[in-house]
Amino acid sequence: EEDPCFQFAYSGSNTLSLWEGLTYKHVGLYQAARDAFGSRLEAQPGLLETNRAEFVNYAASVAVRQKELDTALLCLNAAEEIAWATGHQQRYSEVLETFRSTQLVWPGEARVKLLQEKIYSRKR
Repeated sequence: EEDPCFQFAYSGSNTLSLWEGLTYKHVGLYQAARDAFGSRLEAQPGLLETNRAEFVNYAASVAVRQKELDTALLCLNAAEEIAWATGHQQRYSEVLETFRSTQLVWPGEARVKLLQEKIYSRKR
């Protein structure tokens, strides 16, 4: 904390969990990734909602890779709500990217189409 650049360091207690989850995700250890992201799915003191949206969205992306539709939609809906409520464009963009993956895996799924309608209605 004595370092003059300390204020520029983007690091905190949640940063390690995020990078742990991303590492597991990218090496294909999806259950371990889900466990790392899952530790931050609920609102917590010290965890910004925009950061929570990131965790929830990554949990959704892991569920998509695991082909777990219920979990993917639950997390994706939550991430979309947080990103929309906070007005954070980057997080919302990340949600849309995960949503596109969801559409590719489950193109005819009615619940995916409902989420699509919700997202499209937000753009109006």
